Amino acid sequence: MKHLLILLIAFISLSASAFAQRQIQQTKYTNGTVSNVSYHNVPDTAKIDLYYFTAHYYKPYHVPERFIEQAYRDTIISIWGNDNPHSMENNWQNSYYYDRQSRLYRYTYSACLICSSMAYDYTVTYTSTGQIESITNLINMKDAYRFRYTASGELQAMDIYSLDRLESTLAVVR
Repeated sequence: MKHLLILLIAFISLSASAFAQRQIQQTKYTNGTVSNVSYHNVPDTAKIDLYYFTAHYYKPYHVPERFIEQAYRDTIISIWGNDNPHSMENNWQNSYYYDRQSRLYRYTYSACLICSSMAYDYTVTYTSTGQIESITNLINMKDAYRFRYTASGELQAMDIYSLDRLESTLAVVR
């Protein structure tokens, strides 16, 4: 009886911790109506941020390594794929635009005639507290990502839009 009680307590403890695990709720929409809801477990040690969503859901697909670069205050950085020639026919260019607060507010990829990737031109807006509010592809306004945060500043959800229609939401739940 004593062993049964110990097993029962252990089972209840494990079950309670499993239910308390963080999850990402992925809600997909079709014509403005919820079409599918799924849940994905998140390890307690994982930091849920823009990079987590990119690594696990591939949205947004193109994300720079950092959004703040102190050395690039009020600067535009352009990087060509190869040194010669600087031509859009067989070369590509990435450009990064930084504001007075050293925040990235635009990043682009030119593509080229023989490139396998499509061009993009993303703008980034920030909240009054300096968090990323939205990332929008200016080419055809195809992709847009809007972020919501908790009162304590943690990322709460990312809404994914395609052609101005809500396509899906990734939300942190317990």
